[in-house]
Amino acid sequence: MFKLRVLLIFSLLLLAACTSQAQTGNTLLTIGVTTNLSSYRNVIYNCLLANKQSVRVDALPLETLLSGEYDAVLQVGQPDPDRVLPIQVGKVRLVFIINPQNPLTQMNSSQLAAILLGMVDDWQTVAPASFNVPTAIKVWSYTVGDDVRRMLESLLLDERQISLQSFIAPDAQAMAEAISKDPAAIGYLLDIHSQADVKSLQVFPSGAITQAQPVIVSFSAIPEGDLKDIMVCLSKQGE
Repeated sequence: MFKLRVLLIFSLLLLAACTSQAQTGNTLLTIGVTTNLSSYRNVIYNCLLANKQSVRVDALPLETLLSGEYDAVLQVGQPDPDRVLPIQVGKVRLVFIINPQNPLTQMNSSQLAAILLGMVDDWQTVAPASFNVPTAIKVWSYTVGDDVRRMLESLLLDERQISLQSFIAPDAQAMAEAISKDPAAIGYLLDIHSQADVKSLQVFPSGAITQAQPVIVSFSAIPEGDLKDIMVCLSKQGE
């Protein structure tokens, strides 16, 4: 009985040690991408073909990612100052979109800013030759704090917020769907998203609003090992 008890204790200790080693060797890396960069999830997973490390990639609003404990966070524009070693892994451009039934093809940046701020709210005011009757403009945007919205407000609106009367889309797909169904709507998304069912609006004069903006990844600590390898792969994909 004594030998059996000793053998049982030894077996339990051995099992605990193996379990501990397995847990240590399978540390989960967490990477967050903002909702408008959700396509980067596939790029990251493709980079894992040569890596054995387990990784979870979440596509969430920027504020949610920054309040969580993510090893790496991908976003458009400037990273949060509390995170370390920001590096650029790609470039994106803003594209302003309208419904295909809207006769306009271009707009100057001052008019666009006035529309987004709610100072101009009728298409007939913008283009009386194209709109015979008053037509209320329906502005679509993203949630306050969204990285793409924040970039737009910085580049075009001098840090002022888009009109509180704007409709809110949770992501680029919802934005495009809303614009495609409403001839009076206007919105924006990144050039990495499909524009098949909407019409892009040329903005002039060309300036910061039309230039490529960086996709930045920042870290909770200096990346090492598999996380570093993934980021090297991601950087090469964005070249």
